[in-house]
Amino acid sequence: MSLKKVADNAYNEIKQVLDDYQLSQSQTEELRSILDNSLKQTAEHLRQINSDTVVQCCGPEADLAHKITEKIQQHSDLLISNLSALR
Repeated sequence: MSLKKVADNAYNEIKQVLDDYQLSQSQTEELRSILDNSLKQTAEHLRQINSDTVVQCCGPEADLAHKITEKIQQHSDLLISNLSALR
């Protein structure tokens, strides 16, 4: 499932819960921003966990750990870019 679809599904589910409150346009945009920032923070947190795990597991082979960490960083950067495009 694409990130846009995940974010849209989450937004729609939250909006259904809040429909009785008749959110203004600025409140709706703030809600989308909160979701966007939450997804970015989650992605960054997972990247850090993955990088730490690689370093711990591949300690003696620092070159391999460095290559894996770089690849994780590239994927993380791509994920953050995709999340930023959801705005």
